[in-house]
Amino acid sequence: MLLLKKSLKTKIILKTRSSSLVLFYTPQKSIFYQIRVYPIRYAHNSIVMNKDVKVTANEAGQVINQSKNNPDYGYVRVAQVRSVFEGGWARTRTLSALISGTVADLKACGFANGQSLPGKIVVCEDVEPFNEANPEKDLKVAGDTGIICTIGGQPIYRKTMYTESAEATDSLIAHDNKDAITAKYEELKAAAEASEGANL
Repeated sequence: MLLLKKSLKTKIILKTRSSSLVLFYTPQKSIFYQIRVYPIRYAHNSIVMNKDVKVTANEAGQVINQSKNNPDYGYVRVAQVRSVFEGGWARTRTLSALISGTVADLKACGFANGQSLPGKIVVCEDVEPFNEANPEKDLKVAGDTGIICTIGGQPIYRKTMYTESAEATDSLIAHDNKDAITAKYEELKAAAEASEGANL
């Protein structure tokens, strides 16, 4: 499948059964690089437990949150606990996502606090911003380091999305600035140890 976007980069996606090979070309910088995106799949001996997607209310007990910029629009927040046991390690994450729409349409859906929804919440990553008006909002940052994860010098954007398909998979991009991130973690660790020693 060939996909061209009207942006500073030309994006070509070649899909196979196991993964997607994403090719990018930036004419202005004469840069050509590729990213292979693997859907999250688990080995046959792993155990994956996904709890139901739940509608959550805000502090006021309301499930529909009105937009501050336009009261005719709003969103509903949903959350899901996804637990994975693989290779002797257990990992449990609580993911949340927003279902946006007009307030009238959201009311018509009849969302209620604690309501279970079909499908799941997936993690999507891309090198093009999900929100061009506010791209910084979805930048993928490596933990407490403050360092933005990148691939080929381009920032990676990360967003959680709700889908009605229970078969949907995460789409993740492996960053290539691991050395800088590791160095920062070591710097933070050394600073924390020095601080503890000073307080003894």
